[in-house]
Amino acid sequence: MSTEAGCRFAKLSTAMVALVLTVLAALGCSASDESASPGQRRQTAGPEAGTGELEGQPTSLQPGAGLLLGTPIHGGDFADPYVLAAGDAFYAYSTNTTDANVPVMVVRNSPTARYVGDALPQLPQWSEPGFVWAPAVLALDDRYVLYYSTRLAGTSTQCISSAVAEDPVGPFVDDSSEPLVCQKDLGGSIDPSILTDRSGRHWLLFKNDGNCCAAPTSIWSQQLGADGRTLIGQPSELLTAEQGWEGELIEAPSMVVTDDGYVLFYSANAWDSERYAIGVARCDSPSGPCERIQSDPWMASTLFAHGPGGQEFFEALGDVWMVYHGWESPDAAGPGGIRRLHVDVVDFDGDVPQRVGARNAGLLLAAVVTAILIAVLAIWYGVLRRRRPRPAVSK
Repeated sequence: MSTEAGCRFAKLSTAMVALVLTVLAALGCSASDESASPGQRRQTAGPEAGTGELEGQPTSLQPGAGLLLGTPIHGGDFADPYVLAAGDAFYAYSTNTTDANVPVMVVRNSPTARYVGDALPQLPQWSEPGFVWAPAVLALDDRYVLYYSTRLAGTSTQCISSAVAEDPVGPFVDDSSEPLVCQKDLGGSIDPSILTDRSGRHWLLFKNDGNCCAAPTSIWSQQLGADGRTLIGQPSELLTAEQGWEGELIEAPSMVVTDDGYVLFYSANAWDSERYAIGVARCDSPSGPCERIQSDPWMASTLFAHGPGGQEFFEALGDVWMVYHGWESPDAAGPGGIRRLHVDVVDFDGDVPQRVGARNAGLLLAAVVTAILIAVLAIWYGVLRRRRPRPAVSK
């Protein structure tokens, strides 16, 4: 292992405890079955709620193996993860479960994540329960704004709404009389994500839900007002599904600010299959234009994460961290399939991202192979020495 690689490995090793504080639990998310289609995630059972902020059922994580080998950091079902760093704590939000519209987990000065309960206990009257997922949270000076996908009551149209709270755990209150974003002529809108640009302006990223009704799907962005609950100007179309591997469906956008520009990540293809994967593009600004960096997936199925997607990013320890979900097995659409929580560190060479965990896995594999070869050579050399005829001794 090179000196540079060794230093990087040491840095990651010392970051493990902090990693535990940033990628929180794997509980209560959507699973799929054979009858499910995109936008119809079923509710699953969530963790048992506690009576206080740091009370409740603790959740153990395995970030070390997750970084080096790509294994899930928890064996539970946790899709569409979003992590918020606020104060001295880290918060994770999840798609709805049987007992919560937006489950929230918290970690504070401890390697144990604890379930807090429902961050959004009450939905607006125009929304239909049971169809709440892909939350994202923006921290403003005096409040927090939660964005989430939901369904218009009495219809099959998905839209995006927002809610406000004084604390990251909620309760968030949505007093709206209509959705924040709902492109009805394009099938609806889902999968909100937040970006803060270099000037401190906030942007909402989302996807039009065209795959609900045989319409094209695209990734969009629009600037948010100072209150986080109003929109400025018109939405900008950033990318449209057009490459073969995308299966005519792109969604789950997230964007990272780099020294050279903006990098857009997105998920594509059928969410309930191992064909689901993550793509990447470079953008001149949050409103585009954007251009794909490569013609194939940036991250496709791995040994432990089949159909990876739902990626989101946050900063900690001077690094950019990615959380994402992956199916437990290639039989993703089968009954009982779960999407587990994964984590990685992402480096940027200019605006080209690279998964650090994947690189370390390669180094680890090379080290293992080298060790095996050395062992085989040592055994072979020992066998040759035993078989070599000894010279005759003259008398």
